[in-house]
Amino acid sequence: NNGHVIKANEYDNTVDSRTHNRITWEKFTIEKLDYNSQGCLEHGSKIKLKTYWGTYLKAVDGDLIHTHGNDDETSTFTLRLHNGLVRN
Repeated sequence: NNGHVIKANEYDNTVDSRTHNRITWEKFTIEKLDYNSQGCLEHGSKIKLKTYWGTYLKAVDGDLIHTHGNDDETSTFTLRLHNGLVRN
């Protein structure tokens, strides 16, 4: 269901030479994007990870970062139950 909460282990990501984002045991809300958004999460579900602050996590060049603007296709993930999260 929407509203599942997960935690990320401590994670540092360098966005560029001047910008750093830190994710340290932050809670995220899983937003399911599939046509049946009220259904259960399952392998292959399209999701977004929303932070407490209302921003979305984004995958950029294989790294996980906070978004600071509008979310886009880099903030959409595919749930892989046997392999963790991968960017769509």
